[in-house]
Amino acid sequence: QAGAGAAVRLDGANLATQAGLIELRGVATRNLAGTGQMVGVDLDNSTNLALGTGSLLVAGRADENGLAPGTPGVGIRADDVRISGAAVSGGRVMLVGQSVGSAGPGIAAQDVEAPGVQIVIDNDGSFTPIGANIVLGASAATPSTALGLNTSTLRGVTTGAVNLRPLGVDAAGNVVELPAVPIVIGAPGAAPAGSFAVDPALLKGPGVLTGGLSAGQGFVVGSSAHTGLITLAANAFPATTLALSLQNQGTGSAGLQLGGGNALGTLGLLTAGNVNQSGALTAQNLLVQGGTASRIDLSNPANQFGVLAFDPPQFLSVATQGNLTVDAASALGCNAATNTLAAISVSDSVAGVQTVLRSIAGDLRLNRSIRLPTEGASSLDLVTPANFIAGEGVNITGPASSQWRVWTQAPANVTRGNLQAANLYGCAYGDSTVCSLSGVALPAGNRFLFVDRPLLNVAANPTRGVAGQPIPALTYTVTGVVNGDTPATVVGGALATGATSASGPGIYAITQGSLSSPLGYVVQYQGADLTLSAYDIQGATRQAIQSGFLSEQRSDVYGRNLALPYICTAAAGAARTPGDGSVSDPLAHEWGKVRGLPQLSGCLDIKDGGQCAAF
Repeated sequence: QAGAGAAVRLDGANLATQAGLIELRGVATRNLAGTGQMVGVDLDNSTNLALGTGSLLVAGRADENGLAPGTPGVGIRADDVRISGAAVSGGRVMLVGQSVGSAGPGIAAQDVEAPGVQIVIDNDGSFTPIGANIVLGASAATPSTALGLNTSTLRGVTTGAVNLRPLGVDAAGNVVELPAVPIVIGAPGAAPAGSFAVDPALLKGPGVLTGGLSAGQGFVVGSSAHTGLITLAANAFPATTLALSLQNQGTGSAGLQLGGGNALGTLGLLTAGNVNQSGALTAQNLLVQGGTASRIDLSNPANQFGVLAFDPPQFLSVATQGNLTVDAASALGCNAATNTLAAISVSDSVAGVQTVLRSIAGDLRLNRSIRLPTEGASSLDLVTPANFIAGEGVNITGPASSQWRVWTQAPANVTRGNLQAANLYGCAYGDSTVCSLSGVALPAGNRFLFVDRPLLNVAANPTRGVAGQPIPALTYTVTGVVNGDTPATVVGGALATGATSASGPGIYAITQGSLSSPLGYVVQYQGADLTLSAYDIQGATRQAIQSGFLSEQRSDVYGRNLALPYICTAAAGAARTPGDGSVSDPLAHEWGKVRGLPQLSGCLDIKDGGQCAAF
């Protein structure tokens, strides 16, 4: 502790440990106005800190104590300090600086002839990555100077991971979280007042030995306890393969705001709040870990995401221009309580209340299973205009109240694997209760939904009935059932006819009526006839059929002229007609045969079949 100047100063010092902890804490609190610069910890003139497999903590606080400063104070001031460690290490380098009551930076390099802070392996002047993780935290009144280091004044190279977040140092020299402070990753000077600014130029890929920070495992901005909004400015990383995690998973998180034009190798979005984007993003690997109330909106159609894994945000919408693969993925996270950095891995993804995964112009592939919430209603929509492929052993599981739906062009585009569900045709993504292309109802439940509609041939069967009786059932024959559907499910409704039970004998058309396909097939209908007779020939005797026919053909003009005649023998001969044609009046002669009726006997009624009773 100091009331003026530097609380702790190392000038050309050499400190070393094999595997322990080097800890430097300094608090400078001004007790007299205008008496020089207040510095928490001052590392000067080629100071060397050798850690081996151990760790380093430097915590500095400069507090103007409400008095007018001479030169604004600095939490940690570095002038050519070299921090070295083993290539393989579980240790940690942690630098935390805070400036209070002035425009001074939290951490700064000053009077620099070489890089102010070098975190490398000391091997005869070479710059080989150390194995320890690096944590840089700071706080200052001016956001751009909280972490007052740039690519000229900082060179940190590690095969491990790097964490950057707002941290402070209290009056007792303890490191404290500042979870509500907003974080902005963007150009220096663009961050609003009261925020913690991260210059994207500081973040480098693995093995980069020039200025800035190089992390073999990647970067975490924020922590598990952070709650302030994290903003990734547009075009902060226009073309990189960095592994970057944005993390604010504390209770009441303000979420993440993502600008467009950023391209990353791995992007981890770890938040208890919401996520929104203002432009297209590119990430080879995307891990989303949300909270029970998180709404994650990554639906910009120009996104380019490769592999996706997620763990249960309440609402998730992801769109990508190309192929999208649901698979195992991991991203770094920082445990604020222990300051440890470790991978957060998701094997089988876990969905929330509503999840939409959409490829705009490519394939959608499931290489890992997806679990829906075990309680309550939930939905999962998988959308692609091209191919949907469910890999071997992949399942989508959930309670009966949940549903998943695959939307694609045609059944030929689908590899179902273990996924089993009914088909529906003429449906376009965005339809809710009715399929817009076929007009069929879109019920709840698991479904494969297709734009294309197969052709279904329905042919009515010719049918006969009896006038005055109920109309018989009108049946049909179906052909063209495909894709595992069954005839019982592809057709609904009934055929129709104009005939009723009061209709007379005749021929009536059998029409399509209300018959349609509830699955959305295109129905091609071929009609037939319903024939109603005055009698029912099914099971009737010959006599009944004959009598019915005679009754049907009877007329008032001819009476029973069409009845079958009796066969009789004559008891007296009828008048004979000369065979020579000499009769002068043939007509009179013929009428004479009728007037002189022959005497007939032994007549046989042949309609009774020639039995004895017929005489």
